[in-house]
Amino acid sequence: MSRTRTWRHPPCRPTFAEIHRRATPRYTLATRIRRNDLLARVTEELLRAADSSVDDPDPKPGVALRLIEVLVDQRCPDPSVDQLLARARRRYPDAWSVERTIELQRRRAQNDDDRKALDREFVERWLAEAEKVDPLVAVMHREKAAKLARERGLPDLVERAVLAMQSAEPPELAPIQVEVPSSLTPEQIEEFIDSMVGDTWWDSVMRVLAHGPPTGDVDRNRKFAADVLRTDGTLANHIAAARSVDGGILPTVIENPRRTAAQGLWPFHRAD
Repeated sequence: MSRTRTWRHPPCRPTFAEIHRRATPRYTLATRIRRNDLLARVTEELLRAADSSVDDPDPKPGVALRLIEVLVDQRCPDPSVDQLLARARRRYPDAWSVERTIELQRRRAQNDDDRKALDREFVERWLAEAEKVDPLVAVMHREKAAKLARERGLPDLVERAVLAMQSAEPPELAPIQVEVPSSLTPEQIEEFIDSMVGDTWWDSVMRVLAHGPPTGDVDRNRKFAADVLRTDGTLANHIAAARSVDGGILPTVIENPRRTAAQGLWPFHRAD
């Protein structure tokens, strides 16, 4: 007589994300039907999941803080929530996680003095972060600190943030080298520039305007674009022509400089 054996797999343990996804509707339902026993079970599950997430060797602040946020949103009176937030501050020291954690702590604060102290920590955290990053990023951090201090009523920190911005060295940006092919020689370019320089600034302006708009004549640009589309099917010229048809912008891709100069569209030549 044959026997059959049934294997029962142990239930899969829900992930932190699954616990978070189902926590809010469970909280809401238990509150509406006034089932304190169910409310206690959901709270215990969230506290246990948040505790495990904070202790996870692989830090995932987004997961842990979302779990704690549900407890904050539901105004959970358990003091373990405050302990979890304090541990999260130490576990996730990056500025963005600290910002989110302090905001949750601020919502849990019992009085204005506690909230003001957290606001001060908040602003000082961004000022401290500005000392660790590149000058360009530091400017943004200090601007954020000044804005927060102004919104939270901390004039001394506003002054400190503004002073830090004023005394900081201007950020050094890496130079960008741009190369544009041209058939013009350096001597031709210098000659053209010299022809624009007059004895006075007004004389120089009049010389520049004598050559017409820097972008060229709109009607001639459009006519040139239409000619290119009819006679030359290369992609480069199509792009140049398309840019010149809209508003008379000077073509940026020119394959025949002599032809362009002859029509008065090349900025370094005067049309005859």
